[in-house]
Amino acid sequence: MRSDAAIQQKGVRFVTPDDTPKLCSIYSYYVDNTTVSFEYVSPNATEFDRRVHVFSEKCPYLVFCEGEEILGYAYAHPAFERAAYAWCAETTVYVDRFAKGRGIGSALYGALIEILSLQGYKIVYAVVVADNMESRLFHERNGFRPVATFNKTGYKFRRWLDVVWYERILGEFPDFAKPPLSYNQLPKEELKRIYDKVNAPLKVEKNIAYS
Repeated sequence: MRSDAAIQQKGVRFVTPDDTPKLCSIYSYYVDNTTVSFEYVSPNATEFDRRVHVFSEKCPYLVFCEGEEILGYAYAHPAFERAAYAWCAETTVYVDRFAKGRGIGSALYGALIEILSLQGYKIVYAVVVADNMESRLFHERNGFRPVATFNKTGYKFRRWLDVVWYERILGEFPDFAKPPLSYNQLPKEELKRIYDKVNAPLKVEKNIAYS
């Protein structure tokens, strides 16, 4: 896992190992109380840390901070396993339930999607429960469009749930395409540009290391 040493008042940065307990806490609420996540049992800190490590090896895994407080996170991972799908990624975002409506999710997605495009991904997907209008409108505001609905795909809290696949195209589709780079292969100056661009309106301190 990559670690960004950051003294940060407010803004987006890459995940660090110390972030795991708070990320796990944010996610556990959605597992235990909502149909946003299709898991039945919240992962413990060890399992959550494993997931962060696996996902952040290839794709961006970002957190939104105010000082030392983490208020949300977003990450991506390859959407499918087969080689021909290499240019497709799936995105996820969770915001602390007490910090909704403050633009945190959009700030995270702004950085996440720009980094994925820089890596060379061509399409990103998001899977949303059909009756979660808050998430559906969020994705549509952030450039996604619904492309498929799967009926009664999930069962949780004694309810059969439809899911909607959302899609956002990131770039052109050339005849010859190099496989996407991993996050660690990206130029540091380009990462700095993206983080600064997203964080500038949030008045973030600029002493952030990107390696």
